[in-house]
Amino acid sequence: MSRSTAWMCLGGGVILFGLGVQRVWHHGDWALLILSVLIGAFSISALMKDKTRK
Repeated sequence: MSRSTAWMCLGGGVILFGLGVQRVWHHGDWALLILSVLIGAFSISALMKDKTRK
């Protein structure tokens, strides 16, 4: 995964995190929140791996 793709995925994960918090608050649905945390974690992992590689 390229660095720019990892940043785009992290940005999308942050947006989904906000939507996930809203869904938990209003509907009690945790699926989107958990998915956004996983997307964020994998994106940060890709960014860190790329940073140590260079």
